[in-house]
Amino acid sequence: MTYDAKSKFENLIENAKYVRVNETHPIELYLGLDQVGKKTLRLNEKFEPQAVKSSAKIAVQQVKLGSGNTIMFGNSGDENIFYAFCNDLIETSVRCKSGEGYQFLLHRYAKWKKMFAGESSILSVNEVRGLLSELVFL
Repeated sequence: MTYDAKSKFENLIENAKYVRVNETHPIELYLGLDQVGKKTLRLNEKFEPQAVKSSAKIAVQQVKLGSGNTIMFGNSGDENIFYAFCNDLIETSVRCKSGEGYQFLLHRYAKWKKMFAGESSILSVNEVRGLLSELVFL
């Protein structure tokens, strides 16, 4: 089954509010709007934070919360790319066990960054959008 982050985000109207992506998902992933209304995918888990840099399209923020931590991936570019990114992280992390989400998401985020890194002359913006559409379709 394909997750539809776009429709989930369309139903969110209140800033600083998050909803769990799925009650049966093995890790605590949430979609929501941050304090300024930016679309965000959030993981709540106990982990030792690592240095993670934002990309041109995805903003990354880590916060200490009570006894655990949170890592948030926020939209900083094309919304369709962000929706595909969220769908991918949600769908591919369904086999994670509790406590493994942070490392899994960092690894997956690194793959996304690598995909968009390099020379821009390799693929045009329209070609990247087409490729992402094909990936979402598959």
